[in-house]
Parts: sequence; structure tokens; C-alpha cells
Amino acid sequence: MKESYAKVIYNETVGAGFAKICLEVPEIARLCQPGQFVHVNCGGGVYSLMRRPLSIHQIEDGALVLLFQIKGEGTKWLSQRQAGEQVDLIGPLGRGFELPDRGPVVLAAGGIGIAPLFFLAQEARKKQLPVTLLFGARNQAGLCLLDGIGAWCTEIMVATEDGSEGVQGKVTDLLHDFISKSKPEAVYACGPEPMLKTVVSLGNDRDIETQISLEARMACGVGACRGCVTLVRKRGELVYENVCSTGPVFRGREVVFDA
Repeated sequence: MKESYAKVIYNETVGAGFAKICLEVPEIARLCQPGQFVHVNCGGGVYSLMRRPLSIHQIEDGALVLLFQIKGEGTKWLSQRQAGEQVDLIGPLGRGFELPDRGPVVLAAGGIGIAPLFFLAQEARKKQLPVTLLFGARNQAGLCLLDGIGAWCTEIMVATEDGSEGVQGKVTDLLHDFISKSKPEAVYACGPEPMLKTVVSLGNDRDIETQISLEARMACGVGACRGCVTLVRKRGELVYENVCSTGPVFRGREVVFDA
């Protein structure tokens, strides 16, 4: 973990309400693992009091790429940074995904949940693992988040809630159909909590390993403040673990939903 000032290489909008920023920060980029995150200082004044945890989306030619939703003053500020400016961040933080020695593997993403799974797809293909990406969005416009990931996937299946692209339904519908026909070595997922709950349930029913990336409001980002705990089951006991340090990636069987 390091605190660094990263130089902005480029910053671009992605569809409506999302942005992708590329940062030159080799001392952090070379340490990153899929599923980890960085804690970003977003602006001055009250907006910088709490850093924003952003998933590591990609390592591009040694640079760090973040894909994020613009949904507040802090991320709005970050989306407006220009090439050559500097951004203060800490990372890499948290526990990431663990890939098996053999495939195939399935990645299931709901909307902006694609952010950490792009990096995972890169690493899986480097290990020569077949990768199937299941992606769910509200409508066709959400497919803008898939830019570039096709080069790292064996196949991509899409579901939209309004049926404007791919199958009408949710990403969990795609997963249900997929695992009813074949059994992957593992399923990796990121998205809204109800989606993750269903992914874990489907995996448990078929005895398939699931790893899920949880979202939580974070203050310190290193496990000191205990402000982002989630209930998990370990060695037969229920305990609260920090999402920022023990996670954000957890094995699906560990997480207790609706506690």
C-alpha cells in the first residue's frame, strides 16, 4: 500500500453518467491484483474529507485505469480532471479475486459491476483460462461499459431488462441458464447486492465456487475504523469482517445476506 500523486494520462466520459480515467502511477500499478481498489481523494473542501474507493478496472501499458459512475460531487470532480493534472490516491487496497489453475470461469457483472471484472478477465486469459462474461444492464445504453473487454473473453452474453439488447431479463437469468448446461470451475461476480445473493444461491445449488466483490461506504479504507463491516460465516461462527481489508472480495458461501 502506497500513497501517491498520479498523473492523469486521459480522462473520458463513457456513455451517460460514467467516466474512465487513466493514471500514471507505476509504484501502485505494478502491485495491483484483480478485485483490489484504490482510495481516491476527490477534490478540495468537504468533498475530500472522505476518499472514494474505486475498483481497479485495468492495467493499461503499466498505467492504472479506473471506471466509475458519476453520482456525486466527488466523482464529478474526478471526471473533470484533465491530462497532466495530478490525483492523490492510496493503494492497492483490499483482498482480490483468486483464479483457479484450470477453467472455464464465468464472470457475472451487473452494470458498473463490470469495473473490477475487466482486470480479472485480463489475468484469466493470461493464464489461458476460457472466460465467459455474463453482463446485465437496464437497457442497450449500458453496453457502453463493455468497451474493450471482448479481447479478453471467450464469449460474452448480454441481458437487458427492457429487452433492447440480448436476452430480456437479468444477468442472473443468464447465469441460471448457463450453469444448467455446464459447470464452470468458478463464478466471479460484482453488482447490486440482490444480484450477488442470487449468484451465490445458484452457485451453492450446483456446488460451484463463487467469489463476489462487495460494495460498502468506507472511511479509512484499511480496516481501522470498522465502518464498513459485513456479516460472514467462518469456521461455523458468525463474525463481522471489514469489507475494505478482509474484502472487498469474499467467497460467496461466507457472506450472510439479509442479516
